[in-house]
Amino acid sequence: MLTERHHYPTLPEANAAYRRLVAAGSADGIFPAAITLFGCKPGALDAQTAQSRRYRGPIVHCATDFLDAGGRRLGRETANFYYDRDRWTMQPVQPSRTTVAWHNREPSPRDVWWWLPGRPRYQ
Repeated sequence: MLTERHHYPTLPEANAAYRRLVAAGSADGIFPAAITLFGCKPGALDAQTAQSRRYRGPIVHCATDFLDAGGRRLGRETANFYYDRDRWTMQPVQPSRTTVAWHNREPSPRDVWWWLPGRPRYQ
């Protein structure tokens, strides 16, 4: 799923970028066998603010499904892909996952007499 006209990695290019990333990392871990791209959007996702920022050039962030050897989905994470030196490069993003400050706040009490003249408009 592509959100707008832009340069995006194809599935083989994304898997090649993933294999290069795994090869450059430590060899003492177990990694998913392949990836597939679910949805892509232009811009890079900032891991600290969890917001997307547009850049000039082919830089996109994608919802990336990690697959096992049998092709079953293990999980979905966001990854940035950028095109440099005639190849796509993958950069995993781990945005912060905290709830927003106003989530689950206690609502203000309702005034059943709000319709009477002279009552304050806001509580």
